[in-house]
Amino acid sequence: SVIKEISTQGFESRQESKEAALAEETLTMSSFITLTLVKAEIASPDTKRRLVLKLSHLGAPGLIPTDHRQRILKSEKESDQTYTATLEVNSESAVRHRMPLPVKSFPELLADSPEIQSDHPEIRALALQLVKGRKDAWEAALSINRWVYKNMGKALVDTVTALDALHDRRWECQSHTNLFVALARAGGIPSRVVNGLVYSNEYKGFLYHAWPEVYVGEWRALDPTFGQDLVDATHIKLGDGEAGPLKLGEFIGRLEIELIDK
Repeated sequence: SVIKEISTQGFESRQESKEAALAEETLTMSSFITLTLVKAEIASPDTKRRLVLKLSHLGAPGLIPTDHRQRILKSEKESDQTYTATLEVNSESAVRHRMPLPVKSFPELLADSPEIQSDHPEIRALALQLVKGRKDAWEAALSINRWVYKNMGKALVDTVTALDALHDRRWECQSHTNLFVALARAGGIPSRVVNGLVYSNEYKGFLYHAWPEVYVGEWRALDPTFGQDLVDATHIKLGDGEAGPLKLGEFIGRLEIELIDK
């Protein structure tokens, strides 16, 4: 029987009675958003094709991944022993190289998992329906992205598996992404979960967010929560894979962002 767990990021969970748990103040999703918000001011963020940002108070060098959309321009160690990174982020570009279905690359990103049940009969049946008649993997990915966006309600509730999301049809970004990835894998498209930040006009800052990436001859990022077929430049990738949410603990409550170049 586990009495208490403390993660490497300092999060603590402990066993206690129902009465004791209910007596404590509950952290709601809206208050969690306020506590984890990374404040910054960006005008018309959805029109940005490129951003240069200064990310401060990083716990170690190399925490920010680089890929086809984002790269580190400079990294510096500060006097308080934290690190600062100057990051260039671009919006996703149009697909140039397309592949037929099923895509044979990255077989590990076609596999079933406890949160992404790509082998479940309901997931497979819907995926086959969504990719049927599509000319290539990218067209199939767009079909799945648009279906998830149109058929999933947006709600500030806790993360669930792909199958739960399919059944209940109203969850937050991680659940949208889990469902997309499960459908994409079932349809023969290598896909992975990305965790990071995205800019919110409503909150005037960056919120922690999840979205998928697909391999369709080249990697491309989409956002089924916002209905973006190609993600905008405010999507900052902090990690990928199903362990990605755990990595966010290295940033929450510490990270500061400053816009350097529009």
